[in-house]
Amino acid sequence: MGGALRRGRGRSPDLPLRGGGGLPGRPRGLRRHRPPGRRGGRSALRRRAAATLPRPDRPGPGDVGEGRLRRPELPAGGPGQGRAAPLLGLRRPYRDGRRHRRSHRPALPRRRRRRPRLRILAVRPRGHGGRRRHLARRAGVSPGRPFRLAPFDRAERGQELAELLGLAFNFPPEDAPEWWDRGGDDRLRLLLTPDGRLAGTLLWVPMGHFLGGRAVGCCGVAGVAVAHEFRGRGAATWMMREALREMRAAGFPLSSLYPSTIRLYRKAGYELAGHYYTTTLRLREIEGGSHERRVRPLRGDEMPLVRDLYRRVAVGRHGWLDRDRYLWSRVHRPRLGPAHGFAAEGPDGIEGYLFFVNQKGEGWKSRMVLTDLVAATPEAGRSLLGLLAGNGTMHEDAVLHLPPEDPILQHIPGRTVRSRLEERWMLRVLDPAAAVAARGWPAPLSGRVDLELLDDLFPENAGRWTLEVAAGRGELRRAAAGAAGPVLRLDVRSFAQLYAGYQSAAALAAIGRADGPEETVAAADWLFRGPAPTLPEMF
Repeated sequence: MGGALRRGRGRSPDLPLRGGGGLPGRPRGLRRHRPPGRRGGRSALRRRAAATLPRPDRPGPGDVGEGRLRRPELPAGGPGQGRAAPLLGLRRPYRDGRRHRRSHRPALPRRRRRRPRLRILAVRPRGHGGRRRHLARRAGVSPGRPFRLAPFDRAERGQELAELLGLAFNFPPEDAPEWWDRGGDDRLRLLLTPDGRLAGTLLWVPMGHFLGGRAVGCCGVAGVAVAHEFRGRGAATWMMREALREMRAAGFPLSSLYPSTIRLYRKAGYELAGHYYTTTLRLREIEGGSHERRVRPLRGDEMPLVRDLYRRVAVGRHGWLDRDRYLWSRVHRPRLGPAHGFAAEGPDGIEGYLFFVNQKGEGWKSRMVLTDLVAATPEAGRSLLGLLAGNGTMHEDAVLHLPPEDPILQHIPGRTVRSRLEERWMLRVLDPAAAVAARGWPAPLSGRVDLELLDDLFPENAGRWTLEVAAGRGELRRAAAGAAGPVLRLDVRSFAQLYAGYQSAAALAAIGRADGPEETVAAADWLFRGPAPTLPEMF
């Protein structure tokens, strides 16, 4: 037999190779040809090869015997030798899985590959079960109700909670009891599994936000921490949503916090609502300070006077906090150490004050870190700036957290003040009707607008409302059943920004987070207009 048996892709071993010797009686030099206008020259090659094979009625010179056609002897098919090709009656090798494969075996039904299911990595917010139960099982908790919130018992859980907080916030566990003393054991909440394991914690901070000249009750949230083995399983989302239910039941119309991650708290209905700045003053370059008021150290028994002064000033600062004991402890006893307090005294008593802590700076100079700076009169503000300027020989600069537009900083000319946006805090409206009633409104302002709110956590907040403002008061009441007319539609997160003055209704509509006629959008802007909210402190 001429022609060597070869194996290759799409080539029969009996077909002659390009430029090589072929079988006896067959044309030499048969080339693979792709007909014009057709793809897949392999089929054409098969037809041409079939035409060159000897037929029974037309024996070729290579046949032997008494007129019988004998096909070339081929080695028996074995592993890797291929199977018979039905078109040519020959054996041709090919790999499993090649397209256009033909076989004498009956075709088996193809198994459809199941597409992998996409599983959301979070515990189901409402219902605490359903499609996300696998996450609860993975965490080793009950899929029906994976967690529960419990009060803090220092004797039972003190050491365990201290280790969790120390690992989460990178401080020695033995420092945790001091933080508990400030906040109060009764304000700590523990996230526990059904079998009693500690999964997380948070701290309530009862306070208020001054909005429109009135203090609106608010429950701040601080110290949110989740044990490492429960992270990424929806534990923090579950804890926040459950805590919000308790806050609303306790009568808080608002809740606010500083987020470590914005996405997490948006799932609970929080949204960005205010700014927190860091301002640096070069002390030797301060101009505008004076000594119009006597500046002296504060005494411990003068703290009630200091708190009254702060409240008188803060009521006119949009977004500032109505402080409780925990927040005041952060002013005069911060983490850096005890703060030094000084008062600017006028004819009628204290007109301003500041608290600062010395912090090691570069070289032999220090930095003054101000935890509070308040002035009720221009004279007090300039006198406190004079105190700071007088410390320029031993201190390089002073760091405080007033916004750049604060009245005290307007006494400093030139470019001595350097401010940058450090953080943004978030707000959650728990009870829209109570929040509107508690907020202040400009007395000459009056108007009416219909709102349609969406809130997946509190269905009682969702639906159509009518807002009316007159004589410095606002009222949000349920619209009549079947009420029609123009309405501004937005979710509870967008409503928090509109309510606080962080975003206008027109801006929310421009980014697709509010929808309504132009007249309704303009009316909402008229009612909610005001300065951007800021905070001079963290909590």
